[in-house]
Amino acid sequence: NKKKLKYKLKIIGAGKGLEQLKDQLKILGLDKQVIIKGRMLHEEIYMELKKSRVGIALYTRNEEWTYYCDPMKVRDYLACGLPVIMTDIPRLADDIIQYRLGEVIKKISSEELERVIMLLLGSKIEYTAMHKNALRYAKKYDLEKIYSKIFQQMELL
Repeated sequence: NKKKLKYKLKIIGAGKGLEQLKDQLKILGLDKQVIIKGRMLHEEIYMELKKSRVGIALYTRNEEWTYYCDPMKVRDYLACGLPVIMTDIPRLADDIIQYRLGEVIKKISSEELERVIMLLLGSKIEYTAMHKNALRYAKKYDLEKIYSKIFQQMELL
């Protein structure tokens, strides 16, 4: 007997099609389950992420540079200890797999998203391990620490 779980999806940011999305959510009766937060200050985003359980970052091949980009939102998710669900397009996806920081999907579909969300949230032991891995990874790649170490080695600090 599978327990029916209810989750909320928070969308932070703004962009083309946001008003259309709001209208569509209302029509589908999902406007209470999908919350559009809009633009927020970076500090506010961190506060919102800390209340969340998973970060989702879906990239497409529409832009050729996407594979080589440094997806800052994924790094923000990891800094807040959130396991990440992301597509396999940015190079950072390799680290998500290698260091068990979440799940990487090849195809964006509602079925695939449901599958990986249930996988991440279905096991408390697995989730806790990914949460700890995310925090460890974020500390290791904290730019302030990296720069500080370099400056110390160069005797500039």
